[in-house]
Amino acid sequence: MARIGLLAACGVALLCAAPAYAANLVTNGDFESDPGDGSFVSWTITGDGVSDDMAFPNGGAHDAVFTASSFDASPGILSQDIATTPGASYRLQFALVDEAFGVTDAFNVTFGGFSAAISGLDAPFFYTPFSFNIDGSQVSGPTTTLSFQGFSDSFSGQPWNLDDVSLTAAGGVPEPAAWALMLTGFFGMGGMLRRSRALAGGSLRARR
Repeated sequence: MARIGLLAACGVALLCAAPAYAANLVTNGDFESDPGDGSFVSWTITGDGVSDDMAFPNGGAHDAVFTASSFDASPGILSQDIATTPGASYRLQFALVDEAFGVTDAFNVTFGGFSAAISGLDAPFFYTPFSFNIDGSQVSGPTTTLSFQGFSDSFSGQPWNLDDVSLTAAGGVPEPAAWALMLTGFFGMGGMLRRSRALAGGSLRARR
């Protein structure tokens, strides 16, 4: 009895102390839903030089590769429309590598009124993680476009690779699956406690 009571108390403590895992608002942010034929699931491509890649992912089997130069007539943009709350803050994360590590290469990311330019990565064989906190003043509508564009202007012409894109609401919103798992464990311990009490009551009646 004491042991099960302790387990129940621990379950309550874990439930109360559990971190708020924020749901990724980007669909197919790791590109693993892509069929491998060069197309993207849930993303839109405009222009040239953006394709699904299976040669150099950060994790899994897919990433997005950007091969256009700034001299191209229509350098490609990879974008996705995200449902947002006007005035809310968000956190944008992704992994990026410049295979050519050229100082003339550039990679641009935009989300609403937010924009960032990245260049001069010096680790051509390793992805670099990026994280940006986007203030609510940059988000003005119920739908906000997240876009990426990479230019490979170095002599070697090697591309940019993008993977593991994540956009979450600032502060964290618990994922339903995480809460369901914790609640299942909690109620499971409650069931164990009730069964233990029933067995104890039956044993006491048998002694009488």
